[in-house]
Amino acid sequence: MSNVVNILDQDQNLPPVQPIFITVDPERDDAESMAKYVKEFHPRLLGLTGTPEEVKKVGKAYRVYYSAGPKDDDNDYIVDHTIIIYLLNPDGLFLDYYNRSKTDVEIVESIRKHMQNYIKLFS
Repeated sequence: MSNVVNILDQDQNLPPVQPIFITVDPERDDAESMAKYVKEFHPRLLGLTGTPEEVKKVGKAYRVYYSAGPKDDDNDYIVDHTIIIYLLNPDGLFLDYYNRSKTDVEIVESIRKHMQNYIKLFS
């Protein structure tokens, strides 16, 4: 995602995109840890967390699978989850999604086309 944003940022004819990361592990990912984590990837990356119920609701809305594995002796665990990027327009409407089979260049071209064809729906 960071590469995609960096490539798009080079195009002066396009407005900047807002990358967002939503955790599927709110038990470990509080607001402070999310803020630190996302800074490692991109300066504009916004990290979102919430209560387990809120995260579950968002996961369900976007059809994201996630499941925490068993805890080890140190109470550590791995979370299995869908790896996907969603593209929403400025009106908050779903436009497209990208899975791991897409390259950063393919994603950039898709986003560029969506941005060039965007028509504001709400005032």
